[in-house]
Amino acid sequence: MILLKHTQPNMIIADEGKHIRSIDDVYVPEHTDEEGNPIKIFSDKTCKDVIELMRQVIQDEKIGTGNGYNIEGFDMAAKTGTGEVSVGGSYGNDISTSNIMAAAPANDPKILVYYGFQSPATYVFDKTHYKIF
Repeated sequence: MILLKHTQPNMIIADEGKHIRSIDDVYVPEHTDEEGNPIKIFSDKTCKDVIELMRQVIQDEKIGTGNGYNIEGFDMAAKTGTGEVSVGGSYGNDISTSNIMAAAPANDPKILVYYGFQSPATYVFDKTHYKIF
């Protein structure tokens, strides 16, 4: 369920700001008009701005934190993330998580892929994880 909630905002951005269905496939009344049509909850400008920032994450070699996932010839956008893992009820420096959510094509997303993994916090992230793309 957490993964689905994590992907939902990206699905809304990809769908031009419309929240069509909640993650449990039930229409959300407050996000539909009287006829049940989806209404925008993000403006076109907001969606375009967010997609442009997400393009930089994967396409900009200088500042992009996910540029190793870029596939030449594809217009992609992405969001990366990291987190700590609770061990024995507390957070330490032993284990961390990393993830990326990528969408393609960026200008009209049809595919949304989420990839996450857990590793020792001392692990140095390198391009070996990019091989799945």
